[in-house]
Amino acid sequence: MRASSEDSKAQQEKHVQRLTSWYRSNSKTACGWLGMSLMLLLFLWIGQAYFVSLNQIHDSKTQAKNILIHLSDRLAKPTVGSLSEESYRKTIDEDRVGMERILTQFDAELLLHNNQFLVIGIASLFLAGYLGALSVGKTKSNADQTDDPMNEKELEEISAQAQLINMRKASDTHFLKSPLLFDSLTKLISRNGFDWAFQQAFLRAKNMDTGLTLALVDIDRFKKFNEDEGYDRGNHVLQSIADILTEGLREYDVVARYYGDAFAVILFDEPAEAALRVMEEIRKTIEVRFKRQITVSMGLCALNTTVDSQHEMHSRASQAQMTVKNLGGDGAKVF
Repeated sequence: MRASSEDSKAQQEKHVQRLTSWYRSNSKTACGWLGMSLMLLLFLWIGQAYFVSLNQIHDSKTQAKNILIHLSDRLAKPTVGSLSEESYRKTIDEDRVGMERILTQFDAELLLHNNQFLVIGIASLFLAGYLGALSVGKTKSNADQTDDPMNEKELEEISAQAQLINMRKASDTHFLKSPLLFDSLTKLISRNGFDWAFQQAFLRAKNMDTGLTLALVDIDRFKKFNEDEGYDRGNHVLQSIADILTEGLREYDVVARYYGDAFAVILFDEPAEAALRVMEEIRKTIEVRFKRQITVSMGLCALNTTVDSQHEMHSRASQAQMTVKNLGGDGAKVF
């Protein structure tokens, strides 16, 4: 592509910043939802512990009441054993008073237990609601941002572009700097550069199961045009078509001058139908720019389960292009 190494670096840094911003924004939202969920789980756990403890207090209180009733019944009975009636009643009465004191303590403990649960429960629900409101507000704020939206498709495209840039940087530096990689007339990458880029793109699409479409573009009857108009005029046409292709494609798609009057395009993450629409728009632009004096024939092939190699993909795109040429040119067809 025409983009310089500085432009590519700036573009990559821009996308890294946007991805980082998206990650931070959504990580805060996720933490909010996680905090709210933990608060709700804590509330449920406290509730369970409360009811277990409440049942234990009620059981103990019931046992104390039964003992108190039993002692009251024994006070009404005659003296038993060697104890005098006065000593017996005194002993029973002390036990009864002690049990009444225990019942009073149970009531106080139950009241304190209820108040503690009420305070902790309300605090937990309030905190959970607060975290939930922050999460929902953050999510809504992200959805309402219109200056730099980050939808799923855009993220996929940015990721694909970043991977392509990294893929190019990971290659041999000397090879990338070689003049054989670029076409001096159009400033597009040459066939050598395209073959390398296509190989990397094919392997990436196969391994990551992503979309990939190859488009071959050939100028119709360009030899005759050169003979009639001159080679300088022909060179101007080649430069103009290179510009139209570059402007009509995304920055991370690859366009190359394959040879002579032929160009090759790699469209990342694009199915055949979408790629055909893009190339048709480019074809119509060329028609209008040159007032139909210059037209192009295009053949496309999208990667699918029946394509075993990049050579086969290129062969199918070439067959589709030949079909268009045999019908008079000025068209686009998907194999």
